[in-house]
Order: sequence, then C-alpha cells, then structure tokens
Amino acid sequence: MQTLKDHINGNVEKGFGIYNGSYNDPPLPNPSFSSIIDGTGQEGPPIGFLPIMKAVVHNHLTDSIHNHIGTFTPRDIVQIANVQSMLQNASSSVQEKEIATYLVCDEGNYALKINDGDKLYDFVNKYGTDVDFKDRIDKFYEDSNMTHGKAKNDQNIGFLTLMKDFDLGVDLYEADENFENWEKLELNDTNNINRNPC
Repeated sequence: MQTLKDHINGNVEKGFGIYNGSYNDPPLPNPSFSSIIDGTGQEGPPIGFLPIMKAVVHNHLTDSIHNHIGTFTPRDIVQIANVQSMLQNASSSVQEKEIATYLVCDEGNYALKINDGDKLYDFVNKYGTDVDFKDRIDKFYEDSNMTHGKAKNDQNIGFLTLMKDFDLGVDLYEADENFENWEKLELNDTNNINRNPC
C-alpha cells in the first residue's frame, strides 16, 4: 500500500488485488497479492478476478486535473459489490465478512468492508438502473463536500452520512500512515465522527 501512497501525485491510478490463498488448491499464503497494475488518470486498474479474491486496493490522485476525491466514490462502491457478486457466482469459499476495498489517497488510508451484502446489492442495483436515484446520489456527494479539495473531515462525515442515510450495508475504517493501526469510523448523534480502534 505504501507504493500506492508514493504515487498519489502521479498521473495514473494504481491498484492490486488481495486474495485468500488458503482457499487455493494448493494453498497459498493468506493474504496473497497480485502485482501492482496501472489504470488511467480517471479509471482504476483492471484487477483480475479470481475466486479467492477478498479485496481490491487502489489510490486516488491529488492533482486537481483528475478531480479525485478523498473518500470512496460510487464507482468504488459498485466495485466492492461486483467482487461480492462474482464470488457468489463462483461459489467461492471467501466469506462476505472478508470482502473489502481499500483506498489510499492524500486525505488518508481507508477500507470499506461489507456488513450486509443484500443492502449493498440493493443500493448498487438502484444506482445502476434508476437515473433519478443516481442523480440524487451524485448530488449528495456534491452537497456533502465529497468533492476534490474539500477538507478531509467534511468528506469523511459526508461519506458516513451517505452510509447511514442510504443504508449501504458497509463499514468504514481508517488506518494510520503506516497501515498498521485501524479505526472504525462511525457517526455519533451530533454528526461528528467516533473513532473506535480495532
């Protein structure tokens, strides 16, 4: 993940896959990792799917020309739902609680994990098929300061509010600069962020 952090000032997104090698025959280490793959300035890399995939990792770029944000985009949410769906279709041994997507960006290092796959699927399905709903979500991002250059705390509160208001079925985590200590982020009753070490 440090390599992705080292390239947030670059011109192309980078990413890789994380796999639960213990489900492979013969077994591999858990976790196992793909090579780091380049995407474009606007698209994440095409990370190859395997039935033992449990996570995807990518970065967002800092240069305003790319217009990236400091939290997960709707496309990122769709990606984690797609991984879940492909794992189900492949009758994978990977459990729903293992599935995650990681984001490395100037604002922080984040993970999004599924806590209710049905809720996530419903959100993504509606986002992909209902134009009015998609427009509503896209406007929610703008109205909630989840746009390029906005303050980290505002973007985090915006995303946590999205999770709550639209019942996404996911949990949000943030790591320290060394990717060693993680905290679960949640909104409290006053719409501020509670950070719970995990």
